Amino acid sequence: HYECQSCGNVLHPEIVIQHFDVCICCIENDELGRRTQDSIIAQDVYQKLKFNNINAFFSRVDSADIIGDDLEISNDLAMFNSDVLIFVGIQKEHFEQLLEENKAKELNKIIIPVISKMNANDLPQELKSIQVMNYDNIGAISDLTNAVLKLLGREKEIELAKIHDKAAKKKKIITLC
Repeated sequence: HYECQSCGNVLHPEIVIQHFDVCICCIENDELGRRTQDSIIAQDVYQKLKFNNINAFFSRVDSADIIGDDLEISNDLAMFNSDVLIFVGIQKEHFEQLLEENKAKELNKIIIPVISKMNANDLPQELKSIQVMNYDNIGAISDLTNAVLKLLGREKEIELAKIHDKAAKKKKIITLC
């Protein structure tokens, strides 16, 4: 349960967790308890999605003050209440672990695997038929953002961003002149 800081009411996680456009999943820590490269990439993806007005959930940020069973409940509810799941990983074993941990939760969810430092052919069989985003490619985050917006039916925002980018470039050129 959670206690409201302003009124003192006790709330259950089902009430507190909102709907998310995207839930980002990754392996947070390695066997020695150190933060993984997956987690660092996932946080970058999270920040870029938030910057583009996509309501994203990333456990490391959104559930930072929750521990134990409440953390697991919070993560499960966020995943359940999201439209798109983004699995981030740099090893086949990490994707296999994510699939194993989230089998029951991923029903009727769109999954986008985001890879780094690996070949898409090395993904587990369940993810091989899905379009993969390679984080290492130039413009990958923009492509991912556009893909998510299209999946959410928000294509107009993509066009507005392009117009904004063109105006910013023109302003930059004028300033340089």
